[in-house]
Amino acid sequence: MAYNTVGGSTSAAGNIVAFNHDLGIAKWEDGVENYIANNSIHNNDNVGLRINVNTLVTDNNVYDNGVNRIEVPVDTLSIVNQHWGPQGRTDTYFVHYTCITCELEIPSHTTLTLEPGARIRMDYNRTIKVAGTLNVLGTNERPVTLTGPRDSIWAGDWNGITFAPGSTGQIQYADISFAKTGITNQGQVTVRDLSLIHI
Repeated sequence: MAYNTVGGSTSAAGNIVAFNHDLGIAKWEDGVENYIANNSIHNNDNVGLRINVNTLVTDNNVYDNGVNRIEVPVDTLSIVNQHWGPQGRTDTYFVHYTCITCELEIPSHTTLTLEPGARIRMDYNRTIKVAGTLNVLGTNERPVTLTGPRDSIWAGDWNGITFAPGSTGQIQYADISFAKTGITNQGQVTVRDLSLIHI
């Protein structure tokens, strides 16, 4: 059970969060599991959603905000199953650092699933470190994109994905671009239909 809920289990139970001078919905304290579902978040001057890595977001319609992305500070995943996918017309998650040594970490016994059409922008010199499970589940029509923080012509903006011994995952229909190393695999990972661009 989430500690804080914004919205509900159906679109009729959701909220309209619109025309604010700054953010639409801002995250609660790190480490608190929050649930944001079935809201319409639009026409806010800044970012529509700023959440922590353990916030569950599903079936929101996020569009026409000043910055059309979902912002997530790098941190350690602590919930068992996390899913990141498009929220209405917004498909981009910007994973940014708040400290020099912070990384997006997926510990053992936790799973992060990137759903079809998701676009993950990793901040400069950040790594996705997998000790648990990372599933990148793009489709032919809607691949998953993992890339750096900007539209760039330079390789090496972010570090890439590292699978530790004992980790698992599957990567299908994914485009990984502008990393120092696309994938470092010491785990058990199935890869198919992968594009590595400017690595």
